[in-house]
Amino acid sequence: YNIQAYPTYLFFSPDGELVHLELGSSEADAFLVKAANAINPETQYFTQVKKYEAGNREPEFLKKLAIVAKNAFDQAATSKYAKAYLASKPSLENKETLHFIYETTTSSHDEGFSIMMSNPAKFETVVDKKELHDALKGFISIAEAEKIDYAFQKFDNIQWKTYSAALATQYPDYADEIITDYKTSTFRNKQDWKSYALAVDQYATSKHITNAQLNDFAWTIFKKCDDKTILTAAAAWSKQSFEKEAKKNPTYMDTYANLLYKLGQKENALLWEQKAMAEDIALGHDTIWE
Repeated sequence: YNIQAYPTYLFFSPDGELVHLELGSSEADAFLVKAANAINPETQYFTQVKKYEAGNREPEFLKKLAIVAKNAFDQAATSKYAKAYLASKPSLENKETLHFIYETTTSSHDEGFSIMMSNPAKFETVVDKKELHDALKGFISIAEAEKIDYAFQKFDNIQWKTYSAALATQYPDYADEIITDYKTSTFRNKQDWKSYALAVDQYATSKHITNAQLNDFAWTIFKKCDDKTILTAAAAWSKQSFEKEAKKNPTYMDTYANLLYKLGQKENALLWEQKAMAEDIALGHDTIWE
């Protein structure tokens, strides 16, 4: 039955024909809605698929079928039905159309991916700008990794430089993030902390870097590396993660304190840990410091 997730509920007709499926655990009321969908021929997934196979290509039918396929975690079918619907050239001035494209695009191979890449401003009217950016970045990242068969661990410096330049040409708004993800993952697995730190340093000035990323990069070095030069670089990333924020994140300050301690700056480390504690208590999290 091509089960993609658990729990998956399969619904059969009295004569044993599979007519519908639903995914995910739920409370009783929500499950009754799933059951109602299962006994209604207009919402039965496999009943609608049969209509498609019988030749139904009405745009509204295709649109609904793509959404039902998506809810069934049937990625290939979602792409197929969405592509068929988009062939009808629905207006991109319609926000419902924009929502549909965003919801049914599952990879860089989908028609919706090209439409979103060509019309980001339109989609930002219905989807949070960062959410849209991260979704497109994810599609690109997966496709690129598959294209080279995840062979980054075999790259030398020249190959990294060549590949980075090519990606920057094709995807200028996403390349620095994707390359950093590839590099930090590769160098972390190799425990090549010098290269790891260099990759983060190059990314630290990017407009896309987040405080959470800076903290994660710094914490990784704290846990895994004893090189003083690299620890010093990590302390700089850590401080960058909170120093300009009006409300400072105590977790990020704690990372900074730990790095200072590992660098031998014990008094300064204690001072920053006390500041982290004060910030966290101010947020109402006093019990973890007892």
